[in-house]
Amino acid sequence: VSTQSTGGAGESGKSTIAKQLKILNVGEYTKEELFFWIPHVRGNTIFAIKALVLGVEKMKLKLADENVPRAESVKTLSLTEDDEMTDKVEDIKALWADPAIQQAYNSSHLFQLNDNAQYCLENIDRIMEHHYLPTQTDVVRCRLRTTGVVETEFQFKGVTFSLIDVGGQRAERRKWMGCFDAVTAVLFVVSLSEYNQTLAEDDTMNRMHESIALFEELTTRWFHSTTIILFLNKSDLFREKLKKGIPITPAFPNYKGTLDYGPAVQYIQEQFVSRDPFEKSGKSRLYPHVTCATDTKNVKHVFDAVYDTILQANLADAGIAV
Repeated sequence: VSTQSTGGAGESGKSTIAKQLKILNVGEYTKEELFFWIPHVRGNTIFAIKALVLGVEKMKLKLADENVPRAESVKTLSLTEDDEMTDKVEDIKALWADPAIQQAYNSSHLFQLNDNAQYCLENIDRIMEHHYLPTQTDVVRCRLRTTGVVETEFQFKGVTFSLIDVGGQRAERRKWMGCFDAVTAVLFVVSLSEYNQTLAEDDTMNRMHESIALFEELTTRWFHSTTIILFLNKSDLFREKLKKGIPITPAFPNYKGTLDYGPAVQYIQEQFVSRDPFEKSGKSRLYPHVTCATDTKNVKHVFDAVYDTILQANLADAGIAV
């Protein structure tokens, strides 16, 4: 059995990659499994509009007069009692279309908003249907904070893989060490788009800085010979931010390059590679990949490459030339 553990800061996309690998190698979510996700997808939708309303208030923006009472009503919605939402759908749609909400959405790095907000709100009619059943894509895009340890076992090219998904928030990391015993490889996931965002648990800490510090701790303190697969994730959101003219300098003030996607990704990748203690000796076991965890085809392509990397590392450990 080849055992991989996913590491990375909160909201980097670790669990999304784990869900994709489950779909690709174990099979799609069954009807019974999809039922489990109904309240979570709906909860994500409520969280999105509530966060945007609070963002409007934080930014001191002005809603249309007719949307002010709608905003007050939405603020009282529960994230778990989805039955009460059916008569709120039109209110939420009106708020989502409000210019102030859209302005807040375009400045969402100033407050905490899940990456799936637009997806949820643009699909609200379907999500709030009485007989709604989530699609596979709904599940992949649903944000459900990982607490504890979630293990998925699957077959890939005749090899049994055991994927261990661990929570990324600071409070969860004390549970990591027990998951790292005898792992073949660590899949360390970083959100490329987090460069101008702060942690949910500490709004003074830049998320990218947290990821780099965590990566450095993993590579220097806990893993001296383990293969590390670096997933530079959320490439789609990263590209969108650059197109909007949002520079990466909040996290990397020394960056002098352009807003072009290629050079920006390369610079961020170098910040991680340079912290690999074995890089200078030529004995690095760090293998970076740019990923979009919500894109099933991309995840399949990348995992094909990851499989080859892990296989070669295992053969090298066994003293077999490759």
